[in-house]
Amino acid sequence: MISKFVNWCEISNEMFILLSGYFMLMFTEWIWDLELRYALGQVFAYLLVTMIIINLFLIARDVCIGIQKQRIKREKERLMRHALR
Repeated sequence: MISKFVNWCEISNEMFILLSGYFMLMFTEWIWDLELRYALGQVFAYLLVTMIIINLFLIARDVCIGIQKQRIKREKERLMRHALR
């Protein structure tokens, strides 16, 4: 486990995959009412968009943290080179 946060992200994505499988069953002839199927499709679409936004946010967060760590590392190296002169 890298961190609790990464573990939480992976578990939430796995749960979304599980829910997607259940939703796929709802789009078959098993549900006779077309209006109910349409409403379930809307719920699924909102859930899908929400998960995409969350994952994009998490990717942006990781990129920003990586950039910040690189800046700190470069600054420390610059200060070390300046101190050795």
